[in-house]
Amino acid sequence: MWNRNHPAVKLWDILYPVAVYYAVLVIAMFLFQGIFGADEKHYMLCQILATLAAIPVVYHFYRQDAREKAEKEKRQEAAPRGKTVLSALWIAAVSVCAGISLNNLISMSPLVAISEGYAEANRNFYGSTLFLELAGSAFLTPVLEEMLYRGVVYGRLKKLLGWIPAVFLSALFFALIHFNIVQFTYAFLLGILLAFFTEREGSFLAALLGHVTVNLTAVLRTETGALAWTMDQSPAAWTFSIILGILGILLLLGYAGLFRKRFRVKVPK
Repeated sequence: MWNRNHPAVKLWDILYPVAVYYAVLVIAMFLFQGIFGADEKHYMLCQILATLAAIPVVYHFYRQDAREKAEKEKRQEAAPRGKTVLSALWIAAVSVCAGISLNNLISMSPLVAISEGYAEANRNFYGSTLFLELAGSAFLTPVLEEMLYRGVVYGRLKKLLGWIPAVFLSALFFALIHFNIVQFTYAFLLGILLAFFTEREGSFLAALLGHVTVNLTAVLRTETGALAWTMDQSPAAWTFSIILGILGILLLLGYAGLFRKRFRVKVPK
């Protein structure tokens, strides 16, 4: 029998769900692309079907951890949480500002020119119909990724290392599945924010709301051309993106301060 408290075993407990998730996703994607085609037009359909195949696998790991967490909370008094419509609005507002600002600033940076896979990824993500893009990118993908990276990986890292290392390491795991420097940078920074939402609200559902908001905004912007001028590298575009980023930071600080006072939630240390 393995010693469950051995660091190598605990590390394996974190890596194993990610490895299984990725294997299932890649195999399912390969099979569905073999059936429907590997072109840009069918990429999102195959992505949706592969995601649906991987969700039950990830849910198995999440359910195990949720059961352990529930048993632990029965033995000790849980800190009150501010799970209200107001908290959801704060999370959505922060996510919109952060998502647009990060997307703009990174897209206007030199990272795009040195990222070979970024243009191909964009063509795949936005080469289908609006309905499939909304279903896949804005809903199903966030459900799968948040259940894994914030619901399982973050929780296990927190038990092993504490909440602060878990925030950054879970974001790193999340970023590593994006195989180009542009998406890696974006996913890492966004992952930090999503992990913080999870820590503050006590559930990956907070991160899911943030992730859905960010991806929904990105899909609608791309397909409608809204705010296209904010990525044209003009002084106005840089100014808008920086101001929006600062607004996002201020909203995040306000969110943390408001809910600490309003609900007397213990601030993570």
